[in-house]
Amino acid sequence: MLGSLDDFLIVLLVGILLFAGDKNSVNSIKNLMKGYNEFKKRRDELMAELRRELNEVTEETATPVREISNKFRSGIQEINSNYSEVKNSFQDMRVKLLEERIKELEEEIQKLKSQTKSDTK
Repeated sequence: MLGSLDDFLIVLLVGILLFAGDKNSVNSIKNLMKGYNEFKKRRDELMAELRRELNEVTEETATPVREISNKFRSGIQEINSNYSEVKNSFQDMRVKLLEERIKELEEEIQKLKSQTKSDTK
């Protein structure tokens, strides 16, 4: 029904006007406005304090998070670098093994050719 503070204050003001009468209504409204202004001032102070505290906490936690994030990134980069080196060395070994096997097969082909030549003669 009363969704906001302003709605509540309007209802309260109308109630004061109805029940207080003409002679006290001006003073009542003045006191009510003073109270409302004081409430707004305290609320704004509290919000400013909460924002300041939140910013301090955010700054305090941001530094360790940044450090951990940087360490994590450098670790990932090192792993990727090591993986690339291992992959390259594995491929080099594989190429060497294949080259050796090709040489063996070529030698075997040469032997077989020479055998077939000697057998045909």
